Amino acid sequence: RQLSQLWRSFVRMLRSGCRGTVVTYNHMMNAFGETDYKVVSLLLADMNRQGAEPNTTTYNILLRLLSKQRNNFTQMLQIFRTMTSGNNNSNNNTGNAVTRPNHYTYTTLMHAASKAGNTELVAKFRAMMRENSVTENTVSYTVLINSTPLPPRDPVHFEPWRDRPPPTERSRTARGSVLALDR
Repeated sequence: RQLSQLWRSFVRMLRSGCRGTVVTYNHMMNAFGETDYKVVSLLLADMNRQGAEPNTTTYNILLRLLSKQRNNFTQMLQIFRTMTSGNNNSNNNTGNAVTRPNHYTYTTLMHAASKAGNTELVAKFRAMMRENSVTENTVSYTVLINSTPLPPRDPVHFEPWRDRPPPTERSRTARGSVLALDR
């Protein structure tokens, strides 16, 4: 219901002769992308027709929406290449000032690469992040930690109860208090 009201307002705005800005289109893509990515494609095409240039937020919205879908990593990489390519009046890998990847961009890509099991690509995005002077934050570190493969456990020799220290009097009392709450 709210989305249909939003869509009617958007169409009314366009019919009245007002042009949508990048902020308008970003809001619409963010709202409709959760339910139907085809609408996002239409909005992006209309945005280009209207002459509204995509910015970093636009690309981040597209990357986030694709990361929630399965098997769209190739499409995410295409969007990243478009974001950082010469199509944005830049010949280097950092994009122009409007579409320069930020920590959100890199973290989204690292998370998607991690979900795909591609730890090499996670490391590559982290290196690009550093090369472009994008500071790492708690979220990007969490993605890095979660993407690190753990050594396989030997099920024959894994005995967690042997590695645990014996309970102290204090822990016994605390456990007893917790169990008493259940009674």
